[in-house]
This record gives sequence, C-alpha cells and structure tokens, in this order.
Amino acid sequence: MQTLGPILKYLAGIAASFALLLAGLVGLSWFLLSDGGAPLNTDVVFHGRPAWGTESQYLIFNRHRLVSPADRLFVIGASNAREALQPGLLGSKIRGYQVNDIALGGANITEVRQTVHLVYQSLAKARCHNMFVLGITYLQFEDNKTRWGGATDLAVEMTRFDLFRATGGEDFSPSFPSELSLVVSYALRPVIIEPYVEKWIARHLFPTELVQRLRLLLGSKKTGGDDARRVALQEFLLKQTNFDALTIDAGTRAELLREQKVDSKNATSLPAEQFVEIGRLATEIERHGDVLVLVDFPLPRWHLAGIRALDRSYKAQLGSVLKRFAELGHGPYYLDLRALDDPNNFYDSTHLRPRMWSIICARLADFLEKQKLIIG
Repeated sequence: MQTLGPILKYLAGIAASFALLLAGLVGLSWFLLSDGGAPLNTDVVFHGRPAWGTESQYLIFNRHRLVSPADRLFVIGASNAREALQPGLLGSKIRGYQVNDIALGGANITEVRQTVHLVYQSLAKARCHNMFVLGITYLQFEDNKTRWGGATDLAVEMTRFDLFRATGGEDFSPSFPSELSLVVSYALRPVIIEPYVEKWIARHLFPTELVQRLRLLLGSKKTGGDDARRVALQEFLLKQTNFDALTIDAGTRAELLREQKVDSKNATSLPAEQFVEIGRLATEIERHGDVLVLVDFPLPRWHLAGIRALDRSYKAQLGSVLKRFAELGHGPYYLDLRALDDPNNFYDSTHLRPRMWSIICARLADFLEKQKLIIG
C-alpha cells in the first residue's frame, strides 16, 4: 500500500490541476465573452471583415453574445428577410427588444430550425422574452435533398472543428460543456486566428466574402444549369451600388426565373418534409415559452407567374399547418405581406429594394403591437 501513496498523490495532483485549469477556462470565458451582449447581425459578412467568410461561421463564432440576459427579437429565414428586416430600422420601431438578425442566405426550414436550436443552446440561463420572426416564401420549403444534397451549410460549419456532434437526423449538440464550448468557439474566430496563419490556410478554412456573396446573390447554394450565364448574371448584380435604381429587363427576369427552376429541378409541388419541420420549429419555440411570427414575404408577380403550381402547393400546405395549430388554440402568428408584389418593389427575383425595407419593418411593428406581442 505504501507504493500506492506516491501514485495516488500524483493522480490527485493531476486532478487538482485539471480542476484549476477548468475553473480558469470558465473564468476566462466570462472575460473573453464580455463584449456587452452586442446584437448579432449576419449581414456583417458582406459589409465587415472578409475573414468571416459565411453567415454560418459568423453565427457560430459569435454566439457568445447571447450569454448576456436581454429580451431579444431574432430575425430568421433567408437573405430576403436578412436584408429587409434591418436591425436599425426594426429596433427603432420596437422598443424593449434587442434585434438580432441571424438569417442565413438560402436557408430552408431545416436550417432555420438548426439556427433556433443553436440559439437556445447559447442563450443566457436567466429567463427573458424571445421572439423569432421568420421570413418565408415557397423557397424556404424546398426539401433537404433538393436544397442541400447533403448537410446544411450551418451543419457543415458546426462540425468543421468538432464543436458540435450529430445527435440524430438534422440535430446537433455541443461537443463540450456549454461555457467551454463558447470559449473554444471564441478562440477559433477567424478574425482572431487569421493574422497568424498562412493565407492559403485561411482561404481553405474560411471561404472569402466574394465567393459566398456570389453563391447567395440568386438565393441558391448550388451550381447547375449554364454556369457561364449564371456567373455573368451574378457578376452583373455584384457590380450594382444602387439597388433602388436598378432596372431588371425582361431578359434578365427570364434568366433569373430559369435559374430558379434549375435549382428546384423543375418541381411542380413541394414535399411535406419542410412543412413538418416548421411544425417542429413552432413547437420547440412554444416549449420555451417564446413567440414565433411568420412573415409571408412578397415575391414579384412575374416570379409567381412562372411557378404557379409551386405557389399553390406552398399556400395549401402552409394553410393546413396554420389551421392545425389554430384548432389547437395556439401556434405561430402569421403576417401576410404577399400583396406587395409590384415588380418595381424588387431588384431581382426575390429581394426587396432598400426603399421597401422601412415599409416592411413598419408593417411588422404595427402587427406586433396589434397582437400585443411587445412586452414592456
């Protein structure tokens, strides 16, 4: 037994050192993560430092901002919601809520639900009011196989550094305890490590802003169709500086619509998959005592005229989902903005001109007030 004494003391020393290290990491976490609970805004990917590369990276590596208690409104969905529901505009009309724009370009409902799940894994433990405003069109209901062909962009980034592990289906959980996971995420932020790695490594790990911008401009995450014509169209849009003045001629409209049909594989109906997902999303948000607001975003008339069958499928299935929730006496709130479909309101096939953003934000703010959803 005497020979075990030194061994036990050695093991106890290791255990004590590990405990001190863990305590130090936890303490360091609060030091590192104390940036005042600044709001999240995935739009910074296109206007801030290129190192962020993608909106998904930005969201994962900045989720530490959610540890500070606050009543928050989260804008979720795809790029049309991200652009129109600007935090500055929306925040000026909705008092008492910190507006966080965490929409991901090209997202379908599966990726939206992953986004919300990530938020709940990161939020402060203190009970606060959270509202999720989800911008939708038929495009958010493309099935996973058609949209992604594999894992969502967010799932790819969550598993890139083993920060998260798959727990079945499209769900993920942190690989480390909550506080440690936030510290590791913070330490891996590209704006921290980029100056200290070779440029070719940075390019490999963190795709450039330009590449991601080109991928998102047409609301598509895939290649396909005539690549030369697609790239030419994307480069044309990329050069524009005044989207209020941009004129889309008939030829460009036809090309935008053609590309959309290529991406959707010329489908004439939407599978039930994503409508089941939005039911799961609504249930998860309600389970946390929070609010989900669906904002049915407009699309230009010429776009809808080209996909009438898909739009009918979308309206019918979404209506069934809302009806089921209404019969249960609860469910998401619904704001219909589809009537704003004048082609002059859009600078491409899906995105509203900047002059429309304040109108969209005002409509949403009025709706939230009428529904008595603003706390405080």
